[in-house]
Amino acid sequence: MPKDAPDTINKQLKFLATQAPHKNGFIFIGSSKETFPLSRNQLWDLGGRFASRLRCHGIQKADIICNTIPNSRTRLITDLGIIMAGAVTLNGELAFKDGQDLFTRLNNTKCQTIITVTSDAIHSLLRPYLVREDVKSGTGQGKFYRVNCERVPSLQLLVAQYADSHEDHTAFLCGLDKEDFFDAQVQPDDEAHIFITSGSTGTSKLVPRTHREVLAIAENFGSLLSPSDIMFNERDLGWLGGFPHAYYSQGVVTVVKERLRGKQPRSVRSIFNFLIDYGVTVASLMTSEIIELKKGFDNGEIDRKVPAVILGGQPITKNVHEILSRVADKGHILYGSTEAGFIVTGNVTPDNKDRLKAFFVGKLFAKGVEMRLVEEMTGASVTSSNVTGKIILRGGTVLRKYLNQESSTTGVFTSDGWYDTGDIGYIDEFGDIHVIGRNSDSVMNGPEIIYPQWMENDIGKCPGVESVIIVGIPHPDIAQEICACVVRSKNSNLSEEDLIAFCETLYVKAIPAERFKAFKILFLDSFPLNANGKIMRRELRDLAIDYFSNQ
Repeated sequence: MPKDAPDTINKQLKFLATQAPHKNGFIFIGSSKETFPLSRNQLWDLGGRFASRLRCHGIQKADIICNTIPNSRTRLITDLGIIMAGAVTLNGELAFKDGQDLFTRLNNTKCQTIITVTSDAIHSLLRPYLVREDVKSGTGQGKFYRVNCERVPSLQLLVAQYADSHEDHTAFLCGLDKEDFFDAQVQPDDEAHIFITSGSTGTSKLVPRTHREVLAIAENFGSLLSPSDIMFNERDLGWLGGFPHAYYSQGVVTVVKERLRGKQPRSVRSIFNFLIDYGVTVASLMTSEIIELKKGFDNGEIDRKVPAVILGGQPITKNVHEILSRVADKGHILYGSTEAGFIVTGNVTPDNKDRLKAFFVGKLFAKGVEMRLVEEMTGASVTSSNVTGKIILRGGTVLRKYLNQESSTTGVFTSDGWYDTGDIGYIDEFGDIHVIGRNSDSVMNGPEIIYPQWMENDIGKCPGVESVIIVGIPHPDIAQEICACVVRSKNSNLSEEDLIAFCETLYVKAIPAERFKAFKILFLDSFPLNANGKIMRRELRDLAIDYFSNQ
């Protein structure tokens, strides 16, 4: 980033609005494919007006505000308003009906304010704790309530927002016209956002990010784009994968589906042709969405490619490579995490298909980040190609700490300050990085430690298998038994016997062929996913344990 470049989110929003005020910044797609654009100047102006509303209700600099509104114009403007008020945004996500996960997160951050949708489950959980209605209320503006919640003593204010229809979001924006404008004087090292980790292997952790760090992560992401791009991104705005990195980096127009609470969001497959017609040049997708798009091509619903895809969420296999070539002219695999930002990328083209080995992610590209592979037991550096080791990182966008979780923070840093990603990988003879799995996902199968992605890659080649996840379930003699959780392809009648027969013909690294005769198979209609689209391995393992314990 140039020395004179904006060094806070507030300054960057103002800079973009000044440079091209009438150019679209975001375009939201409605349930009937209508579009709701927001210009750069509107993002700056409306964010500042919501910031003023917050300040009028006592919000101060560095206050933490949890935002639970789903992807929409209201969500984007309230997030921008929180930051422009000098406060800190926290993503709100409810996984348990009793609110246990949300209340824990609010307590860990000492959150003072929460923004809810009047008709959602979070608002219902907090309604018994409302004390009185505050000064401002009205259609489109929402209502501010004082809160006295014994489960979250720090919580003082609840903002109840109407967000059940596209008209509600329009009314919210129109209701800001009468507000004053406010832009807090923030510094680059002031906190701006608290990201939560996916929680796919346990309770979500809290990763605080400063203005400087958010812009650095955005710059890395933006290096894959050009200012003229139009990007589609379906991820939640509050998560790392859906955060407005493309806009923050260089004002890239971002297309997002506007979600309505309680209604199923439109599938990527159903709007893909519309996106191409609209001029989308880059689609940020998960592997599951790539597979969904393939079905659209197979069924004749889709007949054109998008120019480019950014594929995140997991390393790429040759199978996914083949599917990707049908969906896009070119692709980028993007590897990273909430704790490290985006750190490794690789180009995926028809030309390099034969060279790509399994679990390819590319080369380190994040500015200021160092990466090493170390032996799991000794911590010694791995210097030979194609030798697996644990991936550790340092510098740049790598996290400083987990917020108010000292034990978690201590446990992920080595004695000399490197962050332990928990990922296992290797570097091939071309210098490309391959990530074969997470240490926490490994299965202790007798004397062997199995990294499930190797098995998943091979079993996934079986005809009739759409997706497979390997988990370990307790066994009294060999620690953990291998369980293959399988989603069958459409119209497939694949049986356990068919799958076992196929597996007996395979050679899987470090697994004797006869071991396949003992592993368990659990057929499912789908895998449990978190809000960020990642498979929840721990929940999947619990399903397998529960199923086989009742057999």
